[in-house]
Amino acid sequence: MRKPKSDWTDLFLAFRMLLDPRKLWLAFKGVALSVVLVGALLALFACITNAMGTAPAPAREGGPGPADMDVATAIGKGRLGDALRATCAFGSDLLARAGSELASIVSRPAKGPLERVFALWTSQALPTLLAFGLLAGIVLLFIWSYYGAAIMRLAGIEYALGERIEMRSAAAYTRRKHQSFYGPPLGLLGAILILAALVTLGSLVVWNLLLLVIALVGLAAIGLGASVVRDKTRSSAPALGFALAGLAVLVGVLALVGWLGWRVPHVGEVVLGIFSPLALVAGLVTVLLCIWLVCGLPLMAGVVATSNVGAFEAWSRSFHYLFMHPWRYAFYLLVALAHGVACLAFVCLVRLGAEWAAFFPLSVGAVMLGGEVNEPLLAFFLSLGRLLLDAVVLAFVAGYFFTAQAIIYLLLRRCADGTPITEVHLEPRDRDRVVAPPAQPQA
Repeated sequence: MRKPKSDWTDLFLAFRMLLDPRKLWLAFKGVALSVVLVGALLALFACITNAMGTAPAPAREGGPGPADMDVATAIGKGRLGDALRATCAFGSDLLARAGSELASIVSRPAKGPLERVFALWTSQALPTLLAFGLLAGIVLLFIWSYYGAAIMRLAGIEYALGERIEMRSAAAYTRRKHQSFYGPPLGLLGAILILAALVTLGSLVVWNLLLLVIALVGLAAIGLGASVVRDKTRSSAPALGFALAGLAVLVGVLALVGWLGWRVPHVGEVVLGIFSPLALVAGLVTVLLCIWLVCGLPLMAGVVATSNVGAFEAWSRSFHYLFMHPWRYAFYLLVALAHGVACLAFVCLVRLGAEWAAFFPLSVGAVMLGGEVNEPLLAFFLSLGRLLLDAVVLAFVAGYFFTAQAIIYLLLRRCADGTPITEVHLEPRDRDRVVAPPAQPQA
């Protein structure tokens, strides 16, 4: 590998650095585990929606087929192939229905600013797809916080020092720092969900002002009554019992008022309108946190992969690099994307050539035997071979992404802080392997 120039042209080294069996093997294992776990999650969603009766089975010509079978039924009968096809059919049907619902909501003329939002809440496929995407994203975060981080560790040290460390050393480092890899993005996701929950809770409470007043008066009365009971009995146990009983009564009263539909007319709408600017500020903060989470996630991993730091340092550095140098980061991403697309096209051509180079000679025997060949069995094994080639291509995509992101992080760090490219954290076993011992003076 040529010596790095510490500028954007170093991004063209990503493909050459990726031609390392260790990085490709880590990426392949990550892709395989991701497909299995996300497929299992999709099958679970298919079982739940079929049990609830909210997912119509896709119609097939000529009567029911494997794709129309319930996933749970297929698994119970031991027909894993039918279960896989039914899961794929459910996924494609969910995407189609979600797209149809979204197109209908967008194209529908809205009478008010909240009508489209209400339509999103009352739809069926869109919330299901959102919930699946959220859970699948968390699963993928845990998976690639190990495999992707190990690739970034290998690539970062190789780019910075021009030396390779052992794969088991990178894997051990990633296991030790695994929580620091998935912790920062999970923290940002938690902040986003908490903000959304607070706005939702505020809208629900303020919309019915009577419930808010009853809750505040009830809590004040419970606190005052518990303090009086404690002063008279000089014991905390009766006061705690009184407080718990009072909370139970208050919850019952609130539930009764909500069930009867009692509310102060028009006052809740006015109060909600007065406090709506706070909701807009919370929405702006939510959008910034989403940008930080999506665009800053590779930078957080780069911080931990090249420096022996924790979650707070990953947050601070990724925020600084992302929002202080957004255009430089965008330029690096575009260069890496253009180079990656060109390399991916070459890899796809190699994959296609490998398929034809293998299948064409294999077909000679089938042609000579004619009808005596068990075509379904042969097609099954050939399909497995094609899936293996596709998995290798996906492994290349994942490996290139993490390799390029390691280079991008080190380049951004140099431009933002002036830190040399060669400054990376080395474990004791890495230092003994990478750093040459000092020369002994000759006698």
